[in-house]
Amino acid sequence: MRHRSTEPARRGVLLPILFVATAFIADARAGTVIGHCVSTAQQLQNALTSASTGGQYNGMDNRIKIVQGLYQTRLVTNPSPGAFYYSNTAATGTLSIEGGYNADCSARSGNPLATLLDGNGQYQVMDLRSRKAAIQVSGVTIENGETSADGGGLSINIEGTDDSAATVFDTIIRDNHTTSAGGGLYAASDGAGNRTVVHNTLIVGNVAEQGESAVELVGGGDGVAFYDNTVADNSVPGSDDSQRSVYIDGASCDVANNIVQHNVNGGFWMSCPTATLYFNDIGHILNDSGAVQAGNIAVDPGFVDAGGGDYRLGADSPLLGRSHWLTGGTDLLGAAYPLHGHQDFGAYEDTVFIDAFDESVLF
Repeated sequence: MRHRSTEPARRGVLLPILFVATAFIADARAGTVIGHCVSTAQQLQNALTSASTGGQYNGMDNRIKIVQGLYQTRLVTNPSPGAFYYSNTAATGTLSIEGGYNADCSARSGNPLATLLDGNGQYQVMDLRSRKAAIQVSGVTIENGETSADGGGLSINIEGTDDSAATVFDTIIRDNHTTSAGGGLYAASDGAGNRTVVHNTLIVGNVAEQGESAVELVGGGDGVAFYDNTVADNSVPGSDDSQRSVYIDGASCDVANNIVQHNVNGGFWMSCPTATLYFNDIGHILNDSGAVQAGNIAVDPGFVDAGGGDYRLGADSPLLGRSHWLTGGTDLLGAAYPLHGHQDFGAYEDTVFIDAFDESVLF
């Protein structure tokens, strides 16, 4: 599957990690994860450049730990102000971008609001591309992006030759704008064993002029997984509700426990040969691709204070403890999802335990 071309797993084998910031390691052993602890916008771009094609650590696994704070694209001077950029044409060398760390990167906050990647309303926030090796983004807020490319805030694998797995989780994507599509997020993958995965993510206040106001996901290899997300208050021009706030196109698609509500002129569109659609609150379904469905509803989520930016579920929300589809792990703020019984819809979990006798399937 080809992607649009435009111009401008959390578990695994533990490997040795060498951490660097502005000073780099001379010789890294094969199989070593190169660690970067960054605390300025320029250091973040330096780390991405060193991991990119032509960089000192290209082809190696790179883990970038970002210290809590504000990182503005306008403050990057080398090569120039603009999106935080990474491009890897090698067959090896995964990239993990992780926000929320303390000053020496020895401890991490579970709140993505602690690390703000900001486009200042001038630039796309982050543009990541990889031919083969996986890309992962977590624990950050992507905000105030502006671009004419797909993915107003975050773009992963925009080129047709970018086939790597793409994963975004524990992230907030808000208040981004593009004159193209994918106001908040564009992410794609291709090739056997590669999947596009987005979970535990809040996507709000994004605008796209040409459709897909919030998110556009493509998965030509092992498809797309989209679960435990809240997508609200995004907009796209038009007045007939025929535009899309969420667009998913993949070889197979699994969509569960999401809230997709209050998106202006935008509905939910999924185009996949095989698909599941379980326990979602979706205001307007334009195309469900004939998915196997269970537990889907269309109700007001009952957010605590959406106008004030609080998209947690209120005490009287009809979405509390409603899902039978358990995903395990933790929510956007690090609260544990229940391992038995029911869980809440969306990116935030309040229900800890409801019914120990109602086992459900984990993703």
